[in-house]
Amino acid sequence: MESTDDEEDDEFKVKISEFPSSFILNDAIKLEKKESFECNKLEEELKDGYSTNEEAIRTKNLVSYLAWRLGNKDRAFTLCEENLAVDPSNIIALSNKGQFLRYSTRYHEADGVLKTLQLLQRREDFDCSLTSAEAEMAYSYSRFGPRYHEKSIQLFEKVIKKEPDKNIWKFGLALTYRRETHVLNSCPKDKETYEKHYSKALGLFCEIVSCEYSEKSLTAKAWCELGQILFRKSKQETIFSCLPKSIGSMSSEECFLRALFICPDDIFVLQRCGKQFRYFKKIDKSIEYLKRAQSIRETPFNLHHLALSLMKQVENERNHSRRRLNLDVKTAYPKSKTNFELSTQHLTSQMSKLSISSHTYKQSQTRTCTPTLRQTHNKSHGKSAGDAPFCFTLPDRNKPDNGHRRTQRSEEVEYGNETRTYSGNFRYQPSIRPTRGRGYSFKRQAFDYPRYTKPNESASKLEKLRIKSPKKVAITPDCPVLLEAADCLQRAIFLRGGKFNQALYDLGLVYRKLGEINQAIETFNRSYNIRTSSKLEKVRAMEQIGLCKLHLSYEKECSEEQAEIYYSDAKKNLYRAVSLMAGLCSLQPKLENALNCFPTLRSLLTEEKNHGNLSATKDLAELHTLMGNYKDAISLYEDVKDCLQDETPRDVLLNLLENYEKVRDFDNAILLLNLMMVSEDTKCYIDSKHYINLHILAWEFYAEENEKQMATHYLKNGLIFAKQKVRKEQNSEDETTAFILCPCGERPCFLGESIKMQLASLCDITASHNTKDCLPGTRLYRYMADVLEHCDFILLLNSCECTSELYKHFMEVVLTSDEFRSKAVLIERAVKDPCYRTLKQIPQPDSENVTIGWLKTLLNKLLL
Repeated sequence: MESTDDEEDDEFKVKISEFPSSFILNDAIKLEKKESFECNKLEEELKDGYSTNEEAIRTKNLVSYLAWRLGNKDRAFTLCEENLAVDPSNIIALSNKGQFLRYSTRYHEADGVLKTLQLLQRREDFDCSLTSAEAEMAYSYSRFGPRYHEKSIQLFEKVIKKEPDKNIWKFGLALTYRRETHVLNSCPKDKETYEKHYSKALGLFCEIVSCEYSEKSLTAKAWCELGQILFRKSKQETIFSCLPKSIGSMSSEECFLRALFICPDDIFVLQRCGKQFRYFKKIDKSIEYLKRAQSIRETPFNLHHLALSLMKQVENERNHSRRRLNLDVKTAYPKSKTNFELSTQHLTSQMSKLSISSHTYKQSQTRTCTPTLRQTHNKSHGKSAGDAPFCFTLPDRNKPDNGHRRTQRSEEVEYGNETRTYSGNFRYQPSIRPTRGRGYSFKRQAFDYPRYTKPNESASKLEKLRIKSPKKVAITPDCPVLLEAADCLQRAIFLRGGKFNQALYDLGLVYRKLGEINQAIETFNRSYNIRTSSKLEKVRAMEQIGLCKLHLSYEKECSEEQAEIYYSDAKKNLYRAVSLMAGLCSLQPKLENALNCFPTLRSLLTEEKNHGNLSATKDLAELHTLMGNYKDAISLYEDVKDCLQDETPRDVLLNLLENYEKVRDFDNAILLLNLMMVSEDTKCYIDSKHYINLHILAWEFYAEENEKQMATHYLKNGLIFAKQKVRKEQNSEDETTAFILCPCGERPCFLGESIKMQLASLCDITASHNTKDCLPGTRLYRYMADVLEHCDFILLLNSCECTSELYKHFMEVVLTSDEFRSKAVLIERAVKDPCYRTLKQIPQPDSENVTIGWLKTLLNKLLL
């Protein structure tokens, strides 16, 4: 009975698989592991509402499938019924429902749904319904990341060819193309594909906004997307050459304003305008649009970007205050006076102006410090020393009170015997430069405030990621604007079920700016531990945890013991971040400079190394190895080796050997390996296969460089070592020989002769080919037996049919003898006879020209 049920179930699966359904996404969901995240986002979009039934139906179908996977079966069935009530012939909804019923063991109802689909298949308009189902699947694939964008593009292009007037499908295809050009999705090497996708996205959006019968909401969305692309126009001028003049002459801001004109109360348009106007540096407008969207409905997206705009407002006010200070200093002192002494009265009056808001804070604290004045020379703009702005540099030795909050305080400034007081309500985290190492105690230093610098307008997208993961932040305790931003982020995270990664990360930054360092660490930890976090998100979260702990290690009231714990934990966190980043840097090399974990940890370890800490030198070398800076790592490992001499730990020697191999410095690598082989402490850690492989790599390197003498020298040493291992002979320095056994017999064999010549020329291995070297009057059987017994390697060519009994006999001898089989390698295109599978095998060269790469493969098989 059970077998009958299984057969029926299999039959049902086969029949229903003929119709598209969301269950096709099973592999994508398992691979991406983000069903919960996507489900929550789609539920939010459903609450916002759609202007067309088609958009609502496709979203509900996908949400019903995700809800089913998450165990919410009632929600899945409800959404299916809602869709079928609007469109009874929707293939995706029917197919999903049938599978839901089957998995719920409601077999009779599932069979009924299958019959409905089969009846629908006989209708004349089935092709139209099938096309709509394929468009739905294209939309679904587009939602699940860059791995499935190609599949989505193929389906969208297929359905648009059938119905070219469907603007909603064009919009979906354009969005997919634009997502493909994202900085983390596009490969920097494939510039042609990148520009092609950009151009296609632009063309499709232009078609939609130019179409008279397009839906208003769709047209407004297309204007928003065009504005977002045109925002990058100055950087990608060649991509925009194909735009119509009416659109190409427009600015990004004009596109967003046109979207607002078409749909002034659309929540999507308001949210996108609020987000983009922050990039236009019009923060007031950004906050206005986001609050208008907030009055319609509170969404995580809106709350998140409102918080970001509030954070930007605080930053702009602070920068304005610093610029005003620099301007006042330049006005008070003429350009010609480059060497002067500031009056105490002027300094006091200027520093009292440093304020980012009109709010009054309650507490006050006092610190004593020595201000300095730094004058910079801007070489890039050709300004003289007198033109450069002056920047006050005030060391920060303060520690926040309990709760890590700070309010307005007074500052004491010493000039000779006179002390003046000024007020201010901002401070910066100290820069990270430790003063610890072997033989000296942990100390805290005073550090410079970072001076105001104008953002680099020409910085690449990846370099701008530094803003997203700052090393230093301006701390403004109890700032009402930042507290409002924190409240927005907390509500956004709550609405996403606590798994809103980007909002958690930004909330951690807000806590840093408020001085709540411990709370920031806790928030960054939550961001790091979210299962669906990308590698870059994990890197940034772990980096910030390290920077926060480093800040705590420099707090004035922190005990020496606790400071050491914080400092040690900070280094571990930063190293963890670098480990995660190393994989990403192979795809996006600029990430190394865009994030702070590597340069910060490098500066920490370098400072310790400069104080004679050998352990820090080792750690620094490992760090450079991790990031692929092998030459720097070699230099550091050699310093450790020179310092410790015979007491050098084996892990340092092994790591040094590995780095030599990475940079293909085989001379030093083999020299080091030989030294390790004669040392009793390290000999046991050297694998004979590693020793032989290193000599093969050295042979390959010098053979490619046309240095035959060096190549044959290293290969000969490797061969001698291999023969000593196999035969246990102390004197194995005689010449190396090989025997090429080929079924062609006395007929010419170009491949065999080519292999023989290359072995002699490049490897200094004397090879015999069949009986061609047999002296006249010698019996062939005797000759073949002697050669097979005394040769070092046997190469079997089996590329043609064997007709000679002599060669058949010796092929069988090689196959049946353990001694011969151990030193034989089979060379052929495909192994057909099972008896040959016990032999070591390599593919036959593609041509009669035997390459160095093929010889390397042969040597690896023979020796390893």
